[in-house]
Amino acid sequence: MIALGITRAGAEAPGPCRTADAGPFALLLAHATDAASPRDRLALQIRAARILPALLPFAPRRAVDPGDARNWAQLQESAVLAALNRLAGTCQMTLDLRHDLPAPAQPGAWLRHRAVPDRARAALARLPALRDVRLGSGGRIDLLVPSAPERDLAGGIADCLATALPPGWSGRLTGPWAPSAFVGLGTP
Repeated sequence: MIALGITRAGAEAPGPCRTADAGPFALLLAHATDAASPRDRLALQIRAARILPALLPFAPRRAVDPGDARNWAQLQESAVLAALNRLAGTCQMTLDLRHDLPAPAQPGAWLRHRAVPDRARAALARLPALRDVRLGSGGRIDLLVPSAPERDLAGGIADCLATALPPGWSGRLTGPWAPSAFVGLGTP
C-alpha cells in the first residue's frame, strides 16, 4: 500500500483507494499496482479530492509508506487537523502565465517583466471566490477555490487578467487539482 494523503476520519474514499483511520484523521491509501507512478498517484489524488470533504495530498513524485505517513501526521496532529479544516471544500486551480513575445531590451524592462506574475497574483487575490493565491515558480500561480467553483470563476479570472497583464502576456488555467500547493506542512 502507498499513502496518497490524509483526510478526515470516517471518510469514504473513491475506488480503487481506501482509507485507514488513524485517530482523528485517516490515511488515503492505494495498492502499489494502482499507484505505481507519479502520474498514477496524481490521478488518484485528483479523483479523491473531488469526493472527499478535505484532503492533504502528499507529493505524487514520492511513494509514501503508510507507517511513515501515520507517524508524520501523529507527530503534528494539531497542524494536520488545522490544515484539514482550512482546506475543507476546496480544490486547486493553476494558472500558467506565458509571455508570447521576447522581453524588451530597454533599460528596466527585465525588472518590469519579472514583476508581471506578482501583479497578476495581487489582482487575482481580490476576486471574492478565491480563498488563497500563491505565486509559484516560472510564472505559475496556484489558486485555492471552492470544490464546486462558481460557474463564472473562469470568466472572472479572465477579466482580471485582461486588466492585470500587459500586452504579449497570456494565461492558461488548469485543474481542478488536489490542493497540494496549500498544505504548508512539509509532508513526508
